[in-house]
Amino acid sequence: MAAKTNVKINNKEYYKVTRVVGRNLDGTSIKKQFYGSCKKEAEEKATAYLLSIKIGLPVGFDKILVGPEMEKWLENVKRPTIKHSSYLRNLTHMDKIRNSPIWNMPISDVRAPHLQGFLNGLSLGLISKKLTCTFLASFFSYCVKADLLQKTPMLDMELPTKDPSNDDEGEINVLSNEGIAKLCEMAKTDPSAFPYVFLTFTGLRSGEFSALEPGDIKCENGKWSVIVSKTYGEQSVAGENRKSEMREFITKPKTSASNRDVPIVPELWPMLERHMELEQAKAKELGFAPASFFSMSDGSRISEKTLLHRFDRIQEKLGLERRKVYDLRHTFCTLLSRTNVGLERAAKLAGHANIQTTVKYYVNVGKEDKEADIGGLSRFFPA
Repeated sequence: MAAKTNVKINNKEYYKVTRVVGRNLDGTSIKKQFYGSCKKEAEEKATAYLLSIKIGLPVGFDKILVGPEMEKWLENVKRPTIKHSSYLRNLTHMDKIRNSPIWNMPISDVRAPHLQGFLNGLSLGLISKKLTCTFLASFFSYCVKADLLQKTPMLDMELPTKDPSNDDEGEINVLSNEGIAKLCEMAKTDPSAFPYVFLTFTGLRSGEFSALEPGDIKCENGKWSVIVSKTYGEQSVAGENRKSEMREFITKPKTSASNRDVPIVPELWPMLERHMELEQAKAKELGFAPASFFSMSDGSRISEKTLLHRFDRIQEKLGLERRKVYDLRHTFCTLLSRTNVGLERAAKLAGHANIQTTVKYYVNVGKEDKEADIGGLSRFFPA
């Protein structure tokens, strides 16, 4: 009678079988071990693996992890075919997956329940979940085309629906009052935090921020303001040997409403002037004046990807709940709402062509606002 197990690993008994799964270039065999609780189970695993090789999957397909492959797919396959703004959105979707167990799973082990649990667990609105689902579908479709999978696990997925018990699902993410205070305090001594304070209190889009030049910061009658008239972007183009490379470009905003003059709050003036002094010292050291008002150490423009990664590090350092750079724009318009700035004026300061955009996406009623509103009812009770 055959032994039920024939090997012991970490104090657990297994049955091991070895099979030749391929050949190296020099003709030597590539062997792989398969383990099961008994001989039958180990041999079934070996048979399934060899069948997958026979129909076209590469040797070692079961060792290819989701995370590294997804990064290569997004950078080398997806990025050259999409706009830079779409690429940045895809980076956001990938970051969500990076923080989940799926990231370190072999692609061949991913099943619909894993993905379903991941999507259902996201603290996002339905539209955001749909976009993340579309991103995953695109990735696993690529895996099938690249012979890394026989079938995409997305076929057995059910799109998450809105959780009726979540009353805050429609809220827009903004920095809390505590987060704003911590960021401002850090910026007083750490210049790396100033760009994010600047974005919070001017409401610029990241592309508008990166496109800023020294001449766009004006001081008239002792008051500082920022002139927004252009936006920065990147585009994939064919370079030498047909390899794709990213090229920077500066262009006009999509609508004329984006052209605007945004006053800078006086409390930011000392930080602004210190930043200008640091940029002048950098220009002297480099031997040329950087074209960008906010520049890297080598004088180049700050890309949106770098802007996002730096913000992540700052938030981690301050112990803040993670927010995207674009959420600083949400915060700006929410602050305007809290200080009773009219919708029409808020729309102009934010550069919205349609006032409904301001209403729908940017004026946020969060937990702090609700508590303040309810607190106002205290006046109806006698002291």
